[in-house]
Amino acid sequence: MIQSIITIRTYWGEQSILQSKALTILLLIMPCASQACPAGIFVEEFSPGFSGSRSGMRLFVKKKSVWKTVPLQIDPVDEDGKLEFFQSENWRREALAKTDLMLFDPKQLGDPIDLKKDKLPCKGPITYQVRDKFKKKYGYITNCGANVHPPIFPHPIKFNTQNNEIRSKSYQYVFNSENYMQFKSIAFHKNDSKLEEVALDSKMLIHADFKNFFTMNFDSDDITSVLEDKRLGPVGNMARVSFWLKVLFFEIDLKLNTNVGFFAESGHIPMMVSLPVNATDYLNSGSGILYSWQESKSTKASAKTITMPPLSTKFIETGYSNLGALGTPFCSKEYCTFEYSAVINGQKLSLTFGLNKELVKKGFFPQYVHNVNEFKSEMGWDVEANEGDRPAVYFETSGLPKGGHPWDFWLNLGGENDQNKSCPHPIKFHRIPSSKLLGKTSY
Repeated sequence: MIQSIITIRTYWGEQSILQSKALTILLLIMPCASQACPAGIFVEEFSPGFSGSRSGMRLFVKKKSVWKTVPLQIDPVDEDGKLEFFQSENWRREALAKTDLMLFDPKQLGDPIDLKKDKLPCKGPITYQVRDKFKKKYGYITNCGANVHPPIFPHPIKFNTQNNEIRSKSYQYVFNSENYMQFKSIAFHKNDSKLEEVALDSKMLIHADFKNFFTMNFDSDDITSVLEDKRLGPVGNMARVSFWLKVLFFEIDLKLNTNVGFFAESGHIPMMVSLPVNATDYLNSGSGILYSWQESKSTKASAKTITMPPLSTKFIETGYSNLGALGTPFCSKEYCTFEYSAVINGQKLSLTFGLNKELVKKGFFPQYVHNVNEFKSEMGWDVEANEGDRPAVYFETSGLPKGGHPWDFWLNLGGENDQNKSCPHPIKFHRIPSSKLLGKTSY
């Protein structure tokens, strides 16, 4: 019973008709205030769909009358929504699968073309135009065939597995070697190429106040993880991580996997809270998940925007249905977005959480905690007094029903502070009939 109540697992996408399909919804629709994220489309989203070799797929853009090929990363995903990894590179020359995920950087899109004058460098039987929702910037996706010479692009990030470190031009992200859901440090590259720390030592605490039982706390020392696979691509690094939770001195293999993505200015860690029973039958109010971190001096002094309600012990005590009323004002139709953000010397650090509205109604959404120590006695959190002024977000779990409840965690890592963008980056696409498009067919 203990294990079933406190299980937290991470997931790439949501459980829906085709689980991998839900990630498309997240990548294309999920609203949040961050402009540093990639755009993504599953092959099955195109109708009619592409065929041919993965190695033949191209994303062309035209800038100042010059055609360019820009990075289009293809990542195979299985029917369960999890990334697939391979021992060799042969998969790149195999035929496209409907669940393959295509990622690209919307910043690299270019000008619209004149269909009567502009000729694509090459094209397959099907070509789609993709468009940035916020700007009049365009690109053209087609399959030029397996015989075309593959383009070579530099990787936007570097992953040092020995140091558990990811680097890009804008940031350095160091994982907690014992738990890849947490970070040891985040630092931004300044103009002089020096690193400036902005956040440190994130931690997780699971507080479970059981009915007719005793209260239990599980902290970061009880959660361990292993990096199983990784793949660097021209858009970002994709990795698969497994988690274990230690309960009462026993290490229980929960067989939990998540697919983590890190890109030039952002990171994505999809999450899921899984309960095989109704939490309302077993947990008292005040049971939940606390995720905290330490701000650097420069971050403490920076301008911040908190778009989530502050922790309210009063509402928690009155029950999850009343608590849900604090979260729904942050919802747009059926999706809700909550964010902590700080701007340090023009670069943005943000932690953004996206949840379905039904979860928020049940009281499960982030509440901002300015200082963990101020609430530790009242909430029963087992944290050390010398931790300092750690901000945090708290998720109340006592109102969750039986089942899996997915949500998303995005990080903006050094991108520009632009509130008119969203993460993941929304795009639109439509097919261009071959009869209207000039260019040599490579098939």
